[in-house]
Amino acid sequence: MDTDHKGFVAGLGFGGEGFGVALSGGLGGSDFALDQRADSADVSSKYLALHGSISPTGGIRASAGLSYAWHDLATARSIAAPLAQVLTSRSDADTFQVFGEIGYEALVGTTAIAPFARLAHVSTDGETFAEQGGAAALTVAGAELETTFLSLGARAEFGSPGAGFKPYASLAWNRAFGDRQAAATSSLTAGGPAFRVLGLSIPKDSAEVEAGFEYTAGAFGIGVGYTGIVAGNRTTHGARVTARLTF
Repeated sequence: MDTDHKGFVAGLGFGGEGFGVALSGGLGGSDFALDQRADSADVSSKYLALHGSISPTGGIRASAGLSYAWHDLATARSIAAPLAQVLTSRSDADTFQVFGEIGYEALVGTTAIAPFARLAHVSTDGETFAEQGGAAALTVAGAELETTFLSLGARAEFGSPGAGFKPYASLAWNRAFGDRQAAATSSLTAGGPAFRVLGLSIPKDSAEVEAGFEYTAGAFGIGVGYTGIVAGNRTTHGARVTARLTF
């Protein structure tokens, strides 16, 4: 399956010596396609998130946050001859996430190294929907997924304190617990017994790599980053560009 994700996030934060709070919102879109079957799904999302962090003296850093997302889903499913139907559906879903992270930063020369542990819980709730377009249309019952993620890793930031250009990199191991595979209870809308359809499973273990840089000039900062996730025969690659204005 081919997937494509894109989005835009904007936020406002404030803080003082050793703490910070930020509120952000965004829009996103995801496309999923099974080329060999001409099946597809498009997801449009809206996000709100609240994030806080503290960094008391001694190198300890901690952060926590929560987010909520609203999703509009549109699917298309092709049925081969002799029916030769294209079945479509529209539905809504929402996702709630809460997370916390703790780490310890140590300076080694001009490099800041920070081992960290992160725990996140994600709850996704989808509504019941019915396909349209022909006799093979399905009615799919709503479902809820509860998944917890544990991440253990380390970050490294290169460059002396106060430097304008700072490259960084991180490596983490992720473990997923709970509901790792969606199971949809479906039945023909025209009538008949119910059956289950299993979706792609969330990998139990995965490796996550990040790399990029941040550049600060006065009150303005810009960053470019890459994220890659590798798990068995599945890989995900992402890129992001950030801009920050301090006042």
